[in-house]
Amino acid sequence: MKTYLAFVLAFCFSSHLCFSVTNLDSLDKATPCPADTASVNKLLKLAESFIRKDEKAAEFLSGKAYRMAVLTGDKSCHFFASIGLASRLISQGDYIQASSYLLESLKLAEELNSNEKIAKACINLGNLYGAQNQGQSALPYYEKALNYYKSAKNKKGVAVVLSNIGNIYYAGSTDKKNLIRAADYYLQVMEIERILKDTAKLIDISNKMALVYSDMGKNKEALNLLKESK
Repeated sequence: MKTYLAFVLAFCFSSHLCFSVTNLDSLDKATPCPADTASVNKLLKLAESFIRKDEKAAEFLSGKAYRMAVLTGDKSCHFFASIGLASRLISQGDYIQASSYLLESLKLAEELNSNEKIAKACINLGNLYGAQNQGQSALPYYEKALNYYKSAKNKKGVAVVLSNIGNIYYAGSTDKKNLIRAADYYLQVMEIERILKDTAKLIDISNKMALVYSDMGKNKEALNLLKESK
């Protein structure tokens, strides 16, 4: 895998490709891949390596991985490729196309009867709607993922979803009921992160909770949390 990635990266940069539309053919030729699971995984890894360098190239590689995954007939491979391509589309603001791939990933997860994959697809769908300020559409997907993680006793998964739900209620809201709901979810996350002893995530959620307290007029509580998180 590392050798493959190094070869493609070396080819791209030695050729001074900037991944404009006219150069995507060269990138395509530099990544010949048969339709098998291993090749799809290589393309997805390569796409990730280009996310910060060139988003268009990352999208191109994710699209190629998706097309290969469909040809494999492997539903699990197809699932991850759908998620990967949707992520690239979301980063470019193409929510409509991203939605179709995420709904496809959810259908595949259900066909595979994989609760873990269903939860992953639901989180991504929730994030998609959240990014569009469609909180009410996001919440059912988050709740479905939360139910799975709770039943699986996956505390990390529970914390992620609770935080996302809290974000939905807090997102720019000045409504007292929404602030109270956001606080409730954030406090649950804080408790989990203390149990997991994840300092970085505890600091992050504590800072969010401090903002909520501030918006609720509870400045003393906000300051205490900020002091604790330092």
